[in-house]
Amino acid sequence: MNPSNAIEGQGINLTIGSASTAFIICNWYRGADSQKNLIVTVYLPPLSGNVFGSAYTGRETAGPNCSLHIENLNQDDSGTYTVTKDGPSVHGKGELSVEVLAPGLLPKPSMSIVQLFRENMDSVHLKCDTTVRFANISWLQNGKPLNACRRIQLSNNNQTLTIQPVLRRDAGAYQCHISNPLSGQRSDTTTISVIYGPDAPVIKMTAKFLTQPSNRRLNCKASSFPEAEYRWFHNGKEFSKNTEVLLKNIQSGTFTCQATNPFTQRKENTTLEIE
Repeated sequence: MNPSNAIEGQGINLTIGSASTAFIICNWYRGADSQKNLIVTVYLPPLSGNVFGSAYTGRETAGPNCSLHIENLNQDDSGTYTVTKDGPSVHGKGELSVEVLAPGLLPKPSMSIVQLFRENMDSVHLKCDTTVRFANISWLQNGKPLNACRRIQLSNNNQTLTIQPVLRRDAGAYQCHISNPLSGQRSDTTTISVIYGPDAPVIKMTAKFLTQPSNRRLNCKASSFPEAEYRWFHNGKEFSKNTEVLLKNIQSGTFTCQATNPFTQRKENTTLEIE
């Protein structure tokens, strides 16, 4: 038997097709076929009648050919239903999965608050919290679908997102999206910030007129989060803390740019020789 969807507050018919004339008794169970889960025992012709079990709620009605109708569905009715069919020297069994969907908009899911992460050192764990049962869960990064890979794993029915290790390209706004065949809903965004760098600084020289050394400027830039802090050295002596320096009376020597990540205090240097 195939899975079946139904809407909360409405009804559903569970059928098994035509019952063989060899069967004279059908039993419907809410879950596994144990006595405590018995909803109803149906006696087929030439017998007749029904006997209700402990799982009967007053909303179930036995129908023709061993069918079962459940009215006024609620989400607790979701799950697996088992039917057994018995007759002289024969026995049959089947299962049917039922998912009861809530009408209207789904409640917005939520995610836990995260903090800063260090590139290649930390792992990210995000959880999509929802009260909706049997929801389909997917993830988005900066509004685009996020696909699983070796570093990015989804578990617990896609409810948990793990990134290990985290890289700078993983930074951004994350959302989880829950859906069923009736509607969908996104969580608010959670921002992941990844601390990295500085990479080796890049020094660029500009000059308005190459024949006039006093117009030379040196610019230093290093990829880093948070933004790097800079120090300039000329022949080992510090002379500036700006990103860009103007070489006024300094025309030659060894120029070193040092970039520092203000969070980790990691430093990287690049040197330029000017003759």
